[in-house]
Amino acid sequence: MSGKQQVLFTAFIAVGFAVLGWSIFMPKGRATRPWNSTAVMATYEGAEMKEVDAANARIFLIYELANTAGSDCRLASSGSVIMTRGRNDGGLAAQPNAHLSADAVVPAGQRARVQIEIDAPFAWPAVSDPAVVQDQLKRFVNQTLSGVQEFDLFDQADRFQIQFPKGWQDLIVSAATAP
Repeated sequence: MSGKQQVLFTAFIAVGFAVLGWSIFMPKGRATRPWNSTAVMATYEGAEMKEVDAANARIFLIYELANTAGSDCRLASSGSVIMTRGRNDGGLAAQPNAHLSADAVVPAGQRARVQIEIDAPFAWPAVSDPAVVQDQLKRFVNQTLSGVQEFDLFDQADRFQIQFPKGWQDLIVSAATAP
């Protein structure tokens, strides 16, 4: 082997060891843990609706959470993502108008109540007939929740996925005011 070949061979070996050492000793990116969808279970309790202002309404879906995990579950209203799962295809869709009403803590082995708020535009009726108002409210709720099988909350800090099942029923609008 000539002197030039020996230098190239030595350089090649040195680069190989450097790459090998770098791949072994460099810190790896944090592996993403899978979503835990069984640690916290949700049960539908009920719903409420409130007037935000003359052009908007807020639906509150009330759930009881049961924490079966060995650790506390802290849910931040700003650190969680809520998506809807469709009735027809089961796919997830962004739900920018839905969020937790407040931060919540569900201690290990305990239960806690939470509310999902959904804000939507709604022109509150000026009509004084309660039956007409009630039917317009029912139509609004049905339209807002149509196609939703469940809400899924993804808590990014602890990697909890909480499935909030549909418990609400489609509301029946009277035949007299149906469009």
